[in-house]
Amino acid sequence: MDEVKEVLTLDWRAVLIGIVAIAAFFKVAVDFVKWLVKQFGIEFKSDREKREQHDLLMKTINRMDEMEKIHEHTSKEARHYDERLKDSIDNITKAIDRLSKKVDRMEEKSDATERADLKDRIAQRYRKYTVERQWTSMEKESFMGLIRDYEAHGGKNSFVHDICEPESFTWLVVDEDADK
Repeated sequence: MDEVKEVLTLDWRAVLIGIVAIAAFFKVAVDFVKWLVKQFGIEFKSDREKREQHDLLMKTINRMDEMEKIHEHTSKEARHYDERLKDSIDNITKAIDRLSKKVDRMEEKSDATERADLKDRIAQRYRKYTVERQWTSMEKESFMGLIRDYEAHGGKNSFVHDICEPESFTWLVVDEDADK
């Protein structure tokens, strides 16, 4: 109990001031030791680790900044080349379309010329065989080939199909080999 009475009779202000004074002295002593260590170039392990972590963090940040700049530059160049490529593809597509239309017109003209020629040849043979009312197997095959060629070049719905072809089925096939 005496101890309790002793504790209660203590001057708590003096104790509190003593604790604060000790803490302040300890803080000043630690700061002094750090300053002194720094002056002599001595590092504590924890300080060195903090410094190394800070340096590593700064290097990482710098590298990330550099990579971001490179990425921005590369992205900008890629967009530029994409636009140029798109323009080139558009130009090529337009040129192919023009060439395709030109080829189509040329084919149409060629087909029209070939149809007219075939139509004329069919008409000539039709006139010849209509008079004779007969032909050889070879002449028949040639005539039918002309009609197929005429159709292949777009020929349809003309006197070739309405008159020449139907009448050709009425002509007599005479082969010269049969006579010998």
